[in-house]
Amino acid sequence: MFQTTQSKKKLSVIPAGNGSKLSIGNPPTQIDFLLTMKKFDKVIEYIPDDLTITVGSGMLLKDVQEILADTTNKSTL
Repeated sequence: MFQTTQSKKKLSVIPAGNGSKLSIGNPPTQIDFLLTMKKFDKVIEYIPDDLTITVGSGMLLKDVQEILADTTNKSTL
C-alpha cells in the first residue's frame, strides 16, 4: 500500500541500509522518504563451520569484520 501510494504521487523512496554511504556515487536529486535500516544491525545467523553469516541490512561492514576477526573466517566484500 505504501509503495503504491508513493508511485501514484511520484514520490521517491530511497533505501539507505545504515546510511553510511549516502554521499558517494550518483546521489538522488529528490528524497521524499529515506527508508533506513539502521535498526536492522544484528547478526541473524552465524555458522562458522559452514563459513556462513547472515546479517541485517543495517549492519556495517566493519562490524561484520570484527565478528569474523575472532575466527579464521574473513569477509570477501
